Amino acid sequence: MRCSSTRAACCELFEYQAAVIRRLAETGPCIIMGRCADVILSNNGIPHISLFINAPFNLRVRRVMDTDGLDKKGAVKLLHQLDRRHRHYYEFYTGRRWGDPANYDLCLNSASYGIDGSVALVRQLIEKSRESAKD
Repeated sequence: MRCSSTRAACCELFEYQAAVIRRLAETGPCIIMGRCADVILSNNGIPHISLFINAPFNLRVRRVMDTDGLDKKGAVKLLHQLDRRHRHYYEFYTGRRWGDPANYDLCLNSASYGIDGSVALVRQLIEKSRESAKD
């Protein structure tokens, strides 16, 4: 990671967050959403399961409309902003492409299984991983 002087504060915050992520993961099982945790944990040799969960854009729009009370135009704008922020953050700090399946243990289209079904699949993956770690 390279930080210019104008981004020094952001880089300092990232390093602090990375230290917190490492400490949490070393302490015991935890769930960390985002913050480049997949790369931070990999770079530090900390076992983890890395997931990328997504859904078709039109279904994401509908969900944001339902949960946040936005109209379609507002939901589309919000999702584009969030996706852009996530992509830039991940790519700046990791040098990897956000959402690239090669970066994750599992990429999951939550629309294929619904929220409950997706949760069940992730739980199965975690249990299988724990069983494998015992062997």
